[in-house]
Amino acid sequence: MKLKAILLSTVLISAPALAAGDPGELAVLAPQGEAVVINGKTFYKNTPKAFLLFRLFGYEEAPKVYAGEILTDATGLVTHKTSGLILVKADKAAAESLAKVNNLSLISNAGGVVVLKAASGAELTELVSNLEAQGLKAQLEVFSETKKPE
Repeated sequence: MKLKAILLSTVLISAPALAAGDPGELAVLAPQGEAVVINGKTFYKNTPKAFLLFRLFGYEEAPKVYAGEILTDATGLVTHKTSGLILVKADKAAAESLAKVNNLSLISNAGGVVVLKAASGAELTELVSNLEAQGLKAQLEVFSETKKPE
């Protein structure tokens, strides 16, 4: 009986400290899946790394991210979804030609910032790097359930 009382009091004392803790402290030490860098932040795809002979020799191609994919952050606790929205700093004429060439739909244009939407299942990282290679500033939008856009 004393053991149960000690365990119960220990749990009750430590519960507020665990509840107020940072989710990063509760993280798994090694995130699972393939690391993907989007807008300077590292996310992880929920797919295991496949064994490839090229990796043994140091050749590894960048992981691909598709529209509608679910990613997790470094803690493994918060999930994010790639929406397929791409923000590009360009004027309206350039945006319309970009949309045609890259098979994107033009959502809005305000203040020199254009919102383009890729089709579901489109490969996004290559698309953003192609836009940046053309000298444009492009940013891929990633949404999470805890931080939804208003």
